[in-house]
Amino acid sequence: MKKVFVLFFFFYPLYLLPSITIYVHGSQNATKLLPKNIWYCGPGLRHISELPKTSLFVQDALLLQKGNPSLFVTEHYYTFGWSGKVSFDVRKKAGYDLFEAIKIVLKKYFEQYGHYPTLRIITNSHGGNIALHMVEHLPFFKGEKIALELVMLACPVQKVTETLINHPGITRSYVLYSTFDLIQKLDFYTYEGKLYFPARTFASTGSNCSQILVKVNGKRLTHTDFCHSIMRHIPEIVDAADKAVAKGLYQVEHNIEDSGFIGYNGFNIVSAMSAKRKCM
Repeated sequence: MKKVFVLFFFFYPLYLLPSITIYVHGSQNATKLLPKNIWYCGPGLRHISELPKTSLFVQDALLLQKGNPSLFVTEHYYTFGWSGKVSFDVRKKAGYDLFEAIKIVLKKYFEQYGHYPTLRIITNSHGGNIALHMVEHLPFFKGEKIALELVMLACPVQKVTETLINHPGITRSYVLYSTFDLIQKLDFYTYEGKLYFPARTFASTGSNCSQILVKVNGKRLTHTDFCHSIMRHIPEIVDAADKAVAKGLYQVEHNIEDSGFIGYNGFNIVSAMSAKRKCM
């Protein structure tokens, strides 16, 4: 009986240990024309409690928690803000800043719980490339293995970062995309003297990477739809991807049924990004 108690005491902190979620937004040159509460979350790594309750970032966090409270808890939810400039150098620097900021948070969690938590990073558009630049600097701490999940929405896949999706420091990655997303492929660039347009998916055959073609009500999504409108469905998409992996499928298509979904039609950018918060 004493041995059982000792084992329970040893594993108990792990059972209680929370997982951290960090949201990294995409490029924002155009979105700065929109109402500030839609796109702005403040610079650097911030706990969600630092943002106004009316912020869409806060509403997204609440929707994720409602969709899967075992994975997404607002108490352990953060945002990472950067300038949003369309620049390789800016994204690379932001990736390093994210790495350093995460290390600080991980140390605090270790001091409180005695173990490092699972780290989940949700990214939008070029926020995905910032997360991959962050991965360049792994591990967070020498000799420590920290579980890291990436949920990447509409990331423009570029030569400079694409191989990092296979980095051994990434435990699991979910790449969400749409064949109707024109902006995802718009940011052409030069790499090693050649001109490229971004790809929609990674040339990855790793068993830890699921690439998911997402539709809503049978319709393909635009780049705008991946900003806030799709957030409430991430728990469902992640769960479907995990079930597909159990069957050996890593390239999957997932259709979401949502009668209240407000898609972008070329004119309603504010309402599409704000989405209809019927789940609140």
